[in-house]
Amino acid sequence: MGRKRKVDEVSMTVVDAISSAQSDLQELFDECDNWKSGMEGTGLENSNKYSMLDDVCSTLESAISELDSIDTSTVSGLDELTFKCILRYKRQKSRADRTSDIVSYLECAVGKIEDRVSELEDLPETDEMEEQINNLNEIKDYIESATSDLESADYPGMYS
Repeated sequence: MGRKRKVDEVSMTVVDAISSAQSDLQELFDECDNWKSGMEGTGLENSNKYSMLDDVCSTLESAISELDSIDTSTVSGLDELTFKCILRYKRQKSRADRTSDIVSYLECAVGKIEDRVSELEDLPETDEMEEQINNLNEIKDYIESATSDLESADYPGMYS
């Protein structure tokens, strides 16, 4: 009999997912930037770890910028689109684990947005409906761009 993995089931809206991702990514960025700043002016500034931190800070900054570009007020009812996302449970999560969680709930939000677009496309076409669909697709594109950036994030080990 295999070991059962613990999971957390998280329920949130698309707006909550975007907001949570922004704050969680900012926290990760601040941690990595502080770590990198502590290495400046030392012999470690020319190390592989410093280079990796610089790269991951750029990646996080890019993802934050993508999410900051989202205007959730352009779509009515976006704060009512609720979904559930399953995240692996760990008492202490590494930076990579936390990034993976962010990607997971952003991908769930994209799925919910795609469902809403499909629902709207089945309704009779109006100018307002077309605008809602375009705005939803724009939000989805920003989220997908951010998750694409985050999937390439490579955090250095603390003691490597």
